[in-house]
Amino acid sequence: MLFRSTYIVGFEPLLGPEDGYRVHHILLFGCTNVTIVNETRGDRILDKYINQPSRDFFGDEIPPEWFKICTRIELVWTIGSEGFMLPPDMGIPLDEKNGGFSYILYQIHYDNPGRKVLTDNTGGRFYLTQNCRNVNQQKPQYDSGIFSVAHRVSIFHLIPPHSPKHTVRAFCPSACSSSMFPSDGVTVTSVLLHAHDTAVGMRMRHFRNGTELPPLAVDENYEPRYQEYRTVHPRRKIYPGDELVVECTHNTSARAQVTLGGIEAVTEMCVGFLQYFPRSPFY
Repeated sequence: MLFRSTYIVGFEPLLGPEDGYRVHHILLFGCTNVTIVNETRGDRILDKYINQPSRDFFGDEIPPEWFKICTRIELVWTIGSEGFMLPPDMGIPLDEKNGGFSYILYQIHYDNPGRKVLTDNTGGRFYLTQNCRNVNQQKPQYDSGIFSVAHRVSIFHLIPPHSPKHTVRAFCPSACSSSMFPSDGVTVTSVLLHAHDTAVGMRMRHFRNGTELPPLAVDENYEPRYQEYRTVHPRRKIYPGDELVVECTHNTSARAQVTLGGIEAVTEMCVGFLQYFPRSPFY
């Protein structure tokens, strides 16, 4: 029970000796607009799922309400990372009354191409605070969120075989940023670049009024087994009308077949996650 404003300020994966290779990434979804089922007892629609065993998220056993109210990505961990701490003036708010979320959907993606029966001991340690880490403030100054720029995950994400350098791009055009961000913009503090095994380079590009600004993040020697947040220094304002482009370069020289987009490690993704403030109700 949260009696005061509480914030997530950090996350650390808890992995067993072999989990670091078979746990590919972890997503935390915030569940909002949780309907009250019984006002007298205070029950909510998700209460009945607490303490139940985990389920195959892409199987038939997922309750439909999960897809309706657990849709906003709040936290991302990817393979190779030791975890992260947010800057002292930022926090991810908990409790809907505090502008955050009251339940979380904790989703783990595995790299298990042989479909072996495995015992998984994966966990996570969340760092919370009800006090600000900055002097003279009662709480984190900025409520933080994450938004992404990504190629749609589908079989239409095609990468030809025997190609040492094939580049894929995904866009957030001016109409996208205009619909997402307030008139005074948002501030990006870090970027997580995410792709799979054929990726050899990634960048997050930023345009304003037709002019390209310095990239928000660049990795010309991308290592898919070491994915970490990159600090944007100095912090960058993104205004309505700005354009963002995530760019992924792939090497498929050793592959004889077309590589398709998908969630498995042998398929591909091209995603940039951007940590920002102030938190937007749209993302």
